[in-house]
Amino acid sequence: MQACYHVCTRSFIFLVVLAAACTPERQRVVLATTTSLEDTGLLDTLTTAFEVAHPDYVLAPVAVGTGMVLEMGRRKDADVLVAHDSVGELEFVNAGHGHSRRYVMENYFIIAGPPEDPAHIRNQDVVQALRTLAGQHAPFISRADDSGTHRRERKLWQQAGIQPAGEWYIEAGVGMGDALLMAGQQRAYILSDRSTYGKFKDRIDLSFPMALVNAQ
Repeated sequence: MQACYHVCTRSFIFLVVLAAACTPERQRVVLATTTSLEDTGLLDTLTTAFEVAHPDYVLAPVAVGTGMVLEMGRRKDADVLVAHDSVGELEFVNAGHGHSRRYVMENYFIIAGPPEDPAHIRNQDVVQALRTLAGQHAPFISRADDSGTHRRERKLWQQAGIQPAGEWYIEAGVGMGDALLMAGQQRAYILSDRSTYGKFKDRIDLSFPMALVNAQ
């Protein structure tokens, strides 16, 4: 399942927006982006590359969930947005909050879990895997932060016909990296983007793919 990242801007210039001056020489650009970009280390790389390419600007990134990214855009608290919820992004642009929506990169969602796979969901279709996890009350970590990953997870539960609830369903309210660490500590299953999992895999005892997550 692809997690497609898009950029929305409030300016006619892509990634170059006049904002409050940080210094008389450099203009400040606020970038609201997903926690996945920060947790993978990609955000630091992109920030450095941008400032080298555009020395007249200083990039000020803020890493939050996709829901908050779009809210920051609606409040005009950010100049450039990077999100990965196509439906939410289109609603944002169609409402007149932004424009210049562009596809910039893609990622993939996976379900990871304890290597011994106590719920026996390995190689199951993702919808069937969620039904199995719910039926067994297997520990499951949800980001529960209105991120793009959390929004996708909710859609998958809806497809499975399940409203997850109970002690087994743990609503973390944290970013992807922290949620993966929590899943590793609690021997739980989790929906993650593949890149963040790859960054954290040496720090957590989780395997993937526990279930086959079909393309979006």
